[in-house]
Amino acid sequence: MSITTPPTGSSAERRGERVVAGRIPRAAAVAAVVSVVVNLVIRAIGVGPLDVSSAYEPLASVGPTIMSTIVGAVGGAVVLWLLARFTGRPLRTFWWIAGAFLLVSLSGPLSQGSEPGGDATAVSTLIAMHVATAAIVVGILTALTRE
Repeated sequence: MSITTPPTGSSAERRGERVVAGRIPRAAAVAAVVSVVVNLVIRAIGVGPLDVSSAYEPLASVGPTIMSTIVGAVGGAVVLWLLARFTGRPLRTFWWIAGAFLLVSLSGPLSQGSEPGGDATAVSTLIAMHVATAAIVVGILTALTRE
């Protein structure tokens, strides 16, 4: 099932903006799994070879990494579904919202630099995880749901 709103722009633009709602759950699952794997690799590099302190709470265990990554993927899917349902240009709008959300989400790692173990390497590891998740979720959701 394709969710679209009244057409705007050229027919080529409209074709590229159609989102198949039935594909969103599968795309979200794929995005979540790929993002979790990539973030666990980034975390492993951070706490391994880059020697992020075990006192740095955001990277102390894998649980928060897994949960926050899944929440991000599901949240992105919900936003895309809502945009597909209620806007004429869901993908373009989704890209803008995702970019803005990424920028806002970076305030978390940047504000955690003063925590125990929160040196530049630890903060950079978290930033890399945020950027990787955004790129993967947006890329997979838009690629796998486009009509």
